[in-house]
Amino acid sequence: MVAEVLTAAVRGLGGGDFPPYILVMTEPRTLFAQACLALAAEKDWRDVSLFDIAAEAGRAVVDFYPLTPADAFETIDDHFDGKAAEGAAAPDPDALARDRVFEAAMRRFEAMEEERAGVLALDKAMERDPIARAASFGRAGRSARWLLALAGENAENPARVQALALVLIQARAAWRTDEAGDFAKTMAALDKGLRRAESFFESVGRVFKPGQARARSSEAGPEGEGKPSSRPAH
Repeated sequence: MVAEVLTAAVRGLGGGDFPPYILVMTEPRTLFAQACLALAAEKDWRDVSLFDIAAEAGRAVVDFYPLTPADAFETIDDHFDGKAAEGAAAPDPDALARDRVFEAAMRRFEAMEEERAGVLALDKAMERDPIARAASFGRAGRSARWLLALAGENAENPARVQALALVLIQARAAWRTDEAGDFAKTMAALDKGLRRAESFFESVGRVFKPGQARARSSEAGPEGEGKPSSRPAH
């Protein structure tokens, strides 16, 4: 886990190569997110307190200042965004933009799958919380921006970020209905959404590289409905 690796690295090197703020900013949030996921899978989220989270994480409450249970949704989204970067290699410039984004997004969904029970429980809790639900759109935009960057694409175009955020929200809804360990619906929804976004931005000539867009449009056919991106099952 990221937190443990950083801790070991700092202790092993005497802290010389890693400034203290790395652990302050990274380790508590990671542990907080992991504890929230574990507790949500075990009990009604409405019954979870800050002290429960600290006990689950094996840390003192003060270590998590200023986080509270209301920050669970944000810290968990950040946690999965970080997981999407694990094992990521520099993007292949010859690969289609849509395929690079697809791969980055699927790494995130694969990390979510490992915590499926907790994620589903927290999604259900979020549906009862209008403030958290409204904030989820902003979090999706931040995740979209990060995934675009991981894919080697322009992450500063607001229209592009919002388009991918919508695709991620739709793919997440599909993921919730997938059988455990089976990403068929998730991949189909993600692929379809990315194709539509690509087609739209190709038509206005603002986002995807023209050469890539034309190649993908030709492959997809007149209706823009080609075969979903192939990806080995996990």
